[in-house]
Amino acid sequence: MLVSQIAIRQIPISTSPLWEEKETPKANFGGLFRPEHYIMEMAKSFLDGEIDIIDFYLDFPHEIKKRYQKMVREDRDYAELIYDCLLEEGNDKYDELSEAQFKRLIRKQYKYIMDVASEGFI
Repeated sequence: MLVSQIAIRQIPISTSPLWEEKETPKANFGGLFRPEHYIMEMAKSFLDGEIDIIDFYLDFPHEIKKRYQKMVREDRDYAELIYDCLLEEGNDKYDELSEAQFKRLIRKQYKYIMDVASEGFI
């Protein structure tokens, strides 16, 4: 059979990311949806099991990079806290830890950021 005679079945290709941005209730953030809230929501979705570990490990740095400049313009201290805790001291440790240890570390870093944020960042 010639290649030209083979029927090629078209497979739909999804262009959406593995983790979909979801509508966040605006009341949670004083009527604003800021990029740092998206990043924190993504981390929470990982901790809640809505995103698997590989998707989080691969997508999280990209999402921070995509939003970091806007985060800095809105609140430099909060942006740097998220970057330092969740990326450099969290996500970047993936290769050194087991999956359980990695999730515990992200949970610890997330909780720390939320504790600091409750004191005045948000």
